[in-house]
Amino acid sequence: MELLALLVLALIGAKDVRHAALAERCPGNAQTASIIRQIERFFHQHPLCPLDVARLVLALLPDVKRREFSLDRTNWKLGKTDVNALVLAVNWRGVAVPLLFELLPHSGNSGTSTRLALLDEALTLMDCCEVATIYADREFIGQAWIQGLAERGLPITVRLRVDARIDDLPAGEWLGGLQPRKKAMLLDSVEVYGLPMNVVLTWTDQGEPLIVASNATAASRILKGYRKRWKIETSQCGCIYKRTSRSAYDWCRRPAPPGRLHLTREKRFTGRCRMPDPSVPPRPLSGSLSRKPASNSFSCCWLGWSNGRS
Repeated sequence: MELLALLVLALIGAKDVRHAALAERCPGNAQTASIIRQIERFFHQHPLCPLDVARLVLALLPDVKRREFSLDRTNWKLGKTDVNALVLAVNWRGVAVPLLFELLPHSGNSGTSTRLALLDEALTLMDCCEVATIYADREFIGQAWIQGLAERGLPITVRLRVDARIDDLPAGEWLGGLQPRKKAMLLDSVEVYGLPMNVVLTWTDQGEPLIVASNATAASRILKGYRKRWKIETSQCGCIYKRTSRSAYDWCRRPAPPGRLHLTREKRFTGRCRMPDPSVPPRPLSGSLSRKPASNSFSCCWLGWSNGRS
């Protein structure tokens, strides 16, 4: 208990989870290497159950009827070893607090079964009705994945690829009628991976397609909520890793485009049939245009954890 109390005080003072940093904050005349070995023996003899830690995190956060979560995967090298972590975090006051994670035994994307197993663990801590939405990027798509979430009663807000089918048409064809950085198209109750979802389609400043679908919120509010996905990259897990791909993030933090096209179910089919030929300069589609105030900016960075010796 004495060592645990010293570790808690060291964590507060060092603001670091590395064993070496904690050892330097522990009082006494013992050498740093000796204290590091004591810390390692302590955690070896008293292993922490991830579910117990997650249960404590949820208990310490203020009581909220419905919480928002972020699901992401981060991959880096620790020496010559690949560290590939799938992380589920709960969004709270502008920060994504890690809740559960799975270290993947391989590099690259996670599988549907692994993601669903992680969420099944989370559902042992709470009911599905307590989940407002789960934010995820383009890795977390696919019929089996989306259907698996629906079977568990979990809503999702996810970025789509251009080849994703929206009402049996590729998302790229819907984007054909939009001028870069000028408009956003809002679609209500369209079919995405077999489920009715709301979708927003637009372009980033770099001309990259930005397509986000949600069965948890209105199309007009999807991008405002999707910004929260980057909060998992500011979660408190240890060392900072800067994100290299920022185009979609930059779009979300810049002022909104001057107008956006909102297609209702009736107007949607008319607009879809009038998608222009790619070789012809795009012209405005029929529909109502609305203004949106400038969005707030926020910082983002990648965070990971390190071993005790680094």
